[in-house]
Amino acid sequence: MRNPERRRAARLAAGLVSIVLAAAVARPVVHVVRTALRERGFSKPTPVWGPTDVEDISRLSRTRVRTITTLPEDEAGAIEMLRRLLRDAKEQHLSVSIAGARHSMGGHTFTPDGVVVDMLPLRAMSLDDQRNLLHVQAGAKWRT
Repeated sequence: MRNPERRRAARLAAGLVSIVLAAAVARPVVHVVRTALRERGFSKPTPVWGPTDVEDISRLSRTRVRTITTLPEDEAGAIEMLRRLLRDAKEQHLSVSIAGARHSMGGHTFTPDGVVVDMLPLRAMSLDDQRNLLHVQAGAKWRT
């Protein structure tokens, strides 16, 4: 008689452990699924720029700027354009902001009436095997 009682107690304990584990796992799983379903309705992951308006990812900080300059994809052309842009901004006493995917929040990224440089075309990466360093240009993103 003792053996069936132990088996029953062991099955009961295993059942209770299973219920506790299922309850512990269920809450985060439900949260992740609900969040994924809610975020499916978002339009674009990054805001669209107007002619002279910029926003960060929050879409709460529309900022009117003087100009938005998109750099060319070739590195030599981009460097030359940056030199010219920085020289002109210094002469005109304008602030310069750089922008990649614009995932910062809070309106602290762009200066009103300043110059914004769109760095997204500069997305190259190169690995320096000798020093074990990855060089990443300012427009690179985790995912395209």
